Amino acid sequence: MDFLFELLSLLVFVYVIISFFPELRDHPWARELNKVMETVLKPIRDVLPKDMPLDPSPMILIMLIQMLKMLF
Repeated sequence: MDFLFELLSLLVFVYVIISFFPELRDHPWARELNKVMETVLKPIRDVLPKDMPLDPSPMILIMLIQMLKMLF
């Protein structure tokens, strides 16, 4: 179970890093990662205020993953 939490955290981290490099966003694997992460992050973004200058949803997701990891 720990492996799945670590993998998801790594995917979130890679998603954030890719967002800083526009040339990487066009690769097929990056598009697939984007689809998966947008699906996972959408419920968090729906709860957050829309007028924030930065998107804290990946950080919130990583904190939630770490909390779940401590429970299991």
